[in-house]
Amino acid sequence: MLCPILDAKESRGARIKITNKDGGRLEGELIAVKPDSLLLLSKDGQDVTADIAGIDSVQIRKKSKVGLGLLIGAAAGVTTGLITGLAVKQKGNFLDDLYIYFSIPFCGVVGLAAGGLTGLLLSQPETIKIGGASETEIAAAREKLRKQARMPDFR
Repeated sequence: MLCPILDAKESRGARIKITNKDGGRLEGELIAVKPDSLLLLSKDGQDVTADIAGIDSVQIRKKSKVGLGLLIGAAAGVTTGLITGLAVKQKGNFLDDLYIYFSIPFCGVVGLAAGGLTGLLLSQPETIKIGGASETEIAAAREKLRKQARMPDFR
């Protein structure tokens, strides 16, 4: 009975892309934030260390929320169209029945578009500027990155 608990997946660190001051780029999963460096796991499984002093910016990639936005938007739109159509309907009037059949798909498409756009906006990567930042700003950036690392308590 405890097997599902024991098989629980290890939490993953954020996917990040580092742009160095010299223009070089590193990409991978954030494993740990050290006082003077970031530890990444690259796509090919190699541990890579990036010195914070050499970093210009860090881009934190987010999981796509477009699918969820489309689903929620379409459901909300169809529900709104159904409620609106039923509220307007009067018994026996052919045009009111036609209004219901028109309002459901119309509101569904509008909700679908709005939900997809919202999901896209929420999925945009966040960029943290480190190059040229003050020590206080760099400490805040390190703390923000630490919270998204696979091993957030690593010191």
